[in-house]
Amino acid sequence: MLPYNHEKTIYETEELSEQLKRTTKKLLLKAHKLKAIEKFSKNEDINYELLKNLFRVRSINLEEISVKVLKEKDKFFVQIFDENSLEEKYELKNSQNISKRDLEVRLNKKVKIFC
Repeated sequence: MLPYNHEKTIYETEELSEQLKRTTKKLLLKAHKLKAIEKFSKNEDINYELLKNLFRVRSINLEEISVKVLKEKDKFFVQIFDENSLEEKYELKNSQNISKRDLEVRLNKKVKIFC
């Protein structure tokens, strides 16, 4: 990720976090309208939570990035893969409030992000 200074990246700065969130949401919305990125949920906030870390992946070939949504106990997790290697796994915020019906993809199945 782009450095902000010697200790922090852009994602870690409070001054830029809200603007970065708005920009990421707009970018994802535009990509969905253009059918460039797979839609993972009908709810835009859930979709943002699922895909926000996509921009942190250090992959060169974006067409090979896949996502897998997992449910462990009462929490949802997202795994991001670069081809077949796991890049990142993170827990969704407020995952207790998400149900399977909110998702447009199957659980435990890898889905290519870019159409």
